[in-house]
Amino acid sequence: MTTRYGAGTDVGLARDHNEDAYLVNDELGLWIVADGMGGHEAGEVASAIAVQTVNAAVARGEPLDRAMNLAHKAVLKGSRKGGPGVAGMGCTCVAARIAEGNFDVAWVGDSRAYHWDGARLSQVSHDHSYVQTLVDLGVINEQEAIDHPDRSVLTQCLGSRSVDQLEVGIATGALKMGECLMLCSDGLTGEVDDSSIAEIIADSGDEQVAVDRLIIAALEGGGSDNVTVVVIAGGGVALAEQKTSPAPTPEIKDAPDDAAAKRATAGPAPEQARSGVVNRAESVSQPAAGSPITAAQAGAAAGRGGAAAPGARQDALQKRREQERRAVLGRAKASRKRKRLLTEEDRLTLKKVLFMRVSPGLIVPYISRRIREQRRSVSAKIAPVRLRLSMVGMYSRRAVLGLGVAVVSIGIAGGVLHTG
Repeated sequence: MTTRYGAGTDVGLARDHNEDAYLVNDELGLWIVADGMGGHEAGEVASAIAVQTVNAAVARGEPLDRAMNLAHKAVLKGSRKGGPGVAGMGCTCVAARIAEGNFDVAWVGDSRAYHWDGARLSQVSHDHSYVQTLVDLGVINEQEAIDHPDRSVLTQCLGSRSVDQLEVGIATGALKMGECLMLCSDGLTGEVDDSSIAEIIADSGDEQVAVDRLIIAALEGGGSDNVTVVVIAGGGVALAEQKTSPAPTPEIKDAPDDAAAKRATAGPAPEQARSGVVNRAESVSQPAAGSPITAAQAGAAAGRGGAAAPGARQDALQKRREQERRAVLGRAKASRKRKRLLTEEDRLTLKKVLFMRVSPGLIVPYISRRIREQRRSVSAKIAPVRLRLSMVGMYSRRAVLGLGVAVVSIGIAGGVLHTG
């Protein structure tokens, strides 16, 4: 059964190029979204390497977690001297594989997977980020995490040299008829909350329409990052059909006289377009900065043929870009931090927080030890001063003693002369 899906990506309103990449391989039942990190550090190269490596590994029969680790090594290799990238490049990645009504999801970083059961949206993945760790520890709540200044700090990513062992997130579940799975970069979730995402999916009658509307919502929310969305329908049934009838509609074949004309105007048939791999990093040309992503571009990327976008949706997106781009550009660049990995100082802070949350009975000894460490640190800093002061004191005492001896000597000499 051919799986129905929609996919699309957009550069956003604040970035001058797209570092996201996605790949669709319907034959393998594989969908991948990767979000490059670094900007000047070739994030788009890292994301392209990641999706290609995961696809090749799964095609060889590797499980998703193993494929992610291979992608991690491939990004590291590509960042070495002589490789296609540069040192320090990396990316987040989320991949889903669907077979016989079940899905497997693997992720590294904060690119996410969501499951829509027809009535409720639930997050399948769990972010590998500093802020998510604080939420897990109970230090902050979900609402505080939305506007946290360090929300772009990751605890791990593909290509990270500071991570000793890559911990790939894994989740499994059932994808039934009437449900769908969504993969996305944080360009969507950073601008659109989960309730709004659920509302858009529920109101959309088609996977590609849902993707287009989600991208528009991200642009309306600020568009401060690249945004990529993939929506996969369960049971091979479109969202509109899921709402009305659980059974697939019968296939209606074109009459011989009409078939050629319809193929010429509608583009390649879905079966033909979906038979191969669609790689956003290679096969689909990226829209230039400032240009709208049309349904034709998104449809070609998702294997849905070259059908033209409805005029209203395309015009609305173009108009929104023209109105918002200049206003958002400076503000977004000034306020939005690029993704980065935890520094050693961040890790030390996390260890302290974790220690105090897990072992409250040891807080007093911990504080006492820290006070002793601070005292030793202060002592080490003032030791040279103490030495100089002691030397001054020693010389001062010697000077006073010498002066006293001189005075006594003068007094004795004066007495002797007076007696004489």
